[in-house]
Order: sequence, then C-alpha cells, then structure tokens
Amino acid sequence: MLIEVVATVIEVVEEHHAGNKIKVHHILTFIGAGLIALAVGWEGLAEYRSAETETKLRDNNANTQRILADTARKATADAVELTDKFGGLHDFVATQERSIDAAKVELERGTASLNKARDEALSAANATKGDLEKVTALLNQEKDVHEKVQALTTPRTLKAARQQLVTAFAKPFAGQRYRVAISGSADDGLPFWQSLYPALKNAGWVYIPAGPPSIGDPPAGIPLITIPGIEIRFDPSKEQQLTPAALALGTALHMDGTVVAVNRNRQADPDEAARDVLLIFIGARVVPQ
Repeated sequence: MLIEVVATVIEVVEEHHAGNKIKVHHILTFIGAGLIALAVGWEGLAEYRSAETETKLRDNNANTQRILADTARKATADAVELTDKFGGLHDFVATQERSIDAAKVELERGTASLNKARDEALSAANATKGDLEKVTALLNQEKDVHEKVQALTTPRTLKAARQQLVTAFAKPFAGQRYRVAISGSADDGLPFWQSLYPALKNAGWVYIPAGPPSIGDPPAGIPLITIPGIEIRFDPSKEQQLTPAALALGTALHMDGTVVAVNRNRQADPDEAARDVLLIFIGARVVPQ
C-alpha cells in the first residue's frame, strides 16, 4: 500500500511538471490510503486496549482465586478444629441420641413406678375409707343404742322450756276441759303429769280431777289398760270441736320426739255433759320417734 502511494505521488508530480491537472483517481488513491492508515491505527489501538483489559481480568481472577483459596483453607481448619473438639460430629450426635434414648427409658420406668405407687395408695385409701365407714357406722349404732337406752331410762319430765312450748300451743284453746289417767306401766307417769299440769293451767285449760282410785296431786285416774307413749282421746260426737285442741297439745308434746297419738274414743260418753272433755292417757315410755 505504501509503495502504491509513493508511486501515485511521483505520478502526480510528473503530471504537475508537465502542466497537466491532477486526476481524480489520484485523489481517490490518497483518500483510500488515508482511510487504510486510519483503520490500521484504530486496529492497533483496539488490540492495545484489549490486551490491557485481558491483563486486568487475569489480575482479578488471580485475586479471586487467592480469596477463595484462603476461605477454603479457613473453613477446612474450622472443620478440623470442630471435629477435634467434639471427637467427630457424627460420634457426638450418636452419643447424644443414645443419652436421650436412655433418659426416655428411665422416664418410662419412673412413670410406671409412679403409677403403680399411685394405684397402691388409692387401693389403700379405699380400704381405709371402707374401714372408716364401718367404724363410723358402728359408732352411729352405738350412739343410737345409747340414746334409746337413755330415753328409756330418763323420766319424761317437762323442763321449763318445754312447759312454755306446751303453754304456747295450748293457749289458743283456753277453757278446754280435760282428764288424766296414768298407766301402771308408766314408771315416770306421775312426774310427767306433775310437770304437764302447770303448763296446761297457764294455758287456761280446766282440769277435772279423777275419782278414786287415783294418784298424784291433782289426782289422776288409774286405767286398767296399758298403753305405750302418750295418747289423747276425744269423744267421737265432738270430733270437729275437739280435734284442733287435741292436735295442738299432741304436736307440742311430740316436739322432743315423745311418742304421741291422737285418737277418738270407740263410743260416745254416756254422760252428754262430759263429751267435750279430752282424756290424756300417760302410758309406758317408748323410744322417741
């Protein structure tokens, strides 16, 4: 290319000396040569820059490889240290698993022992509870027997509080006439009558003394029959009139458990004037109901 340009220059000079004009192809030759020179220069510059870039990439790759190598060496060292510390990670995990399994077995054994002890304790508690219930039942029976014996041996004398109760129940029927008969089987009949009389007197009831044979003061009759507890009788012809007073007195006497019955006589009293009289029988003591 350079030779061609030189030849073109010589040719142009000779043409100029000969007085001829510069030809167009000579100009084109010069432009083409310039463009070729410019392209060659640009290619050289590009090759230079490419070589510089490649050099930088190689340097970066080398640095990266050094960093990765250092990181790998550190990781390897840490792994070796961890392995040395725990005697091997696999062995460490296996040891922990065996310890956990052993602890679970021991826990299951402890749970089984605890359940067994609980069952035995419950069984013993139930047995103790059964024995306690038996003892309690026996004590209750003994108490009941004692109360019955005491009731059979304690006179049915009315104390002040019970006298006031009888008076309160009987007072609405003030003026009620009555008689009393004490059974021979009633060993406490006379004391009972002597404590009942003041209560009825305070209620306004009117007592009709019994004729002989009689007992006590005021005199009470002595029936030939034997009856249990207390019985209040009224004439059947006066049932509607006498029942309220008889029931009121019976309720008051029954408040402490004394056995009391309210009944009508089998037949009317021959003496019509005596049919409004209540008859109170005091019989033998019985166990309170």
